[in-house]
Amino acid sequence: MARFSLARHVARPPGQGASRRTLGTAVASAVVVVVLALSASVAGTQTASEPVVPAGGAKVEADDRLGTRWVRPGDAGAVTFSLRGVPQDVWLVDATFEVSVRSLTGPTRITLCEGTAVTRACERAAEPVAGRSTFTQTVEVLGERRTLTVQSSTAKAGVSVRLVGYTMLPAASVTTSPTSPSSEPPSGDEPTIPQDAPSVTAPPTAMPTDPSSGSSSPPRSNPTAGWPGPSNTGVPAGTRLTVHEGDLRITQDGTVIDGLEIRGLVRVEAKDVVIKNSLITGRPLTSSMGLVYVNGPGHSVTVQDSELYARHPSPHVMGVVGQNFTLERVNIHQVIDQVHIVGDNVVVKDSWLHHNLHFARDPNHNNTPSHDDNVQIQAGRNIRIVHNTMESTHNAAIQVTQDMGVVANLTVENNLLSNGGCTVNLAQKARGPLTGITLRNNRFTRTSTHGCAVIVSAPSFGGLSLSDNRWVRWTGSSWEAEPGTVAVIRS
Repeated sequence: MARFSLARHVARPPGQGASRRTLGTAVASAVVVVVLALSASVAGTQTASEPVVPAGGAKVEADDRLGTRWVRPGDAGAVTFSLRGVPQDVWLVDATFEVSVRSLTGPTRITLCEGTAVTRACERAAEPVAGRSTFTQTVEVLGERRTLTVQSSTAKAGVSVRLVGYTMLPAASVTTSPTSPSSEPPSGDEPTIPQDAPSVTAPPTAMPTDPSSGSSSPPRSNPTAGWPGPSNTGVPAGTRLTVHEGDLRITQDGTVIDGLEIRGLVRVEAKDVVIKNSLITGRPLTSSMGLVYVNGPGHSVTVQDSELYARHPSPHVMGVVGQNFTLERVNIHQVIDQVHIVGDNVVVKDSWLHHNLHFARDPNHNNTPSHDDNVQIQAGRNIRIVHNTMESTHNAAIQVTQDMGVVANLTVENNLLSNGGCTVNLAQKARGPLTGITLRNNRFTRTSTHGCAVIVSAPSFGGLSLSDNRWVRWTGSSWEAEPGTVAVIRS
């Protein structure tokens, strides 16, 4: 990472108010840095007359293959580049480009957009230039798309574009028999399961790197050594799964879902629902939704021995959202927040929450970086978070906001907690001090951006019960607790 700025965002340090904020440097779960030319195609464009000298100093002759182009003003003069050399079996999250502008005929703004068209969203990030200049810009390039459009607002310019790095996630893949997807969610009182749905065998879970190492390479191993991880969460190996295409709406009390691969969203509108031994992967989203959503205070669900991840990663996808739910031995990854609590009576235990999605420009946060958490609590009482492995976030492993109501009677016990700006962030906001908050016997790795295990709004400090929360270090075979307890920062 030495020469390249890859979607790096530093937010306010602890102590600047108790409102929710991103407290971290944004480093996505899998980052690969490359030096790569782009090839360009646009009707009627001319090749700029001078060679390009990239930042690394190697002289590259300008021609059609290397992507130096005249960009004329306005939409009609925009140039579309095709990325070459990026692995085809990964999902791109964002890409960082070095743009060199020369032979400019007047002041202008240079816009970089994903895809083949200029949109208002990317126009807001346009770079003003008045002469020969070079700048770096990060663009969201979601999924498998491999195109970039460059526009000049008011002047003709010779523009060279070079891809210097990108953030990626391994492409999720499950080998199945072909099916005919259904675009309509089921409408009956009970889940609708196609009679001819194929069966597949649950794939092995992707495993992340040691959270103490700071590595941003693709998931490979997770030395949990007794903590929840790839060997003891998710769908048991060898389980036969029946494919369900489309959303699943559950309205019958006591429904049990066992051994499904659900290629859509699950909406729980009943009580005492059980989902077990199942894989839930969602669908493309244009607004924020959960892979599992518990709709209303009278409904409830228990999810056991299951895996949830976004087959179609986006800034809009969450894991489990709602209230009155219990998660046991659940593996949730490749979403913004794994657990999003908005009401009472929630238990998360023996689960592995890891490898959050993170976007440099998140439309849900005014195109600022994503505020990804393992667990976010906006409101609720009687919440227990016990014996989980929680890692890979940019904001916090556990974030309390009280955005939707009072948070009280929260127990966080015997968890392995990593990353975030401060790993646990307890912000009371305008609803008064937090009460009945217990943090005991938790283990914190030294991987938070600010070296901070717990930060709390100062008036809420008196409502905390703290005991035996310690830093740990990886010995090569297990996590070993260090002497003494972690300090709590008051903001």
